[in-house]
Amino acid sequence: MIEGCLSDVMLIITTNHPMKINNSIRSRCDCIEMPAITPELILPRVQEILRTEGLDLPDQQVMYYLVNQVVLRDVRKYMGLIDKLLYLHSQGQALPAWKPAPPALVKP
Repeated sequence: MIEGCLSDVMLIITTNHPMKINNSIRSRCDCIEMPAITPELILPRVQEILRTEGLDLPDQQVMYYLVNQVVLRDVRKYMGLIDKLLYLHSQGQALPAWKPAPPALVKP
């Protein structure tokens, strides 16, 4: 199947489990590892989406949701959280409870 492809065809395969890909396919691939995205890295994009959709929340609240409400480092889960928050907001329902982080200790 792969041998029949033209030489100028590029196929991108994504997986969280590369060893589950058939060895004959895997041997013809170059592996490019992508680091997982952290809540801190995705926060600006999440805030942009929420604000564009009319939901303005403090960064501290959104970070709480990102860290505590989803499986960390899974962009699909982060986007699912955004959908949930926007749905609740659009229905006039309360957002999930959250606890502000205590202020950082200031060293003298």
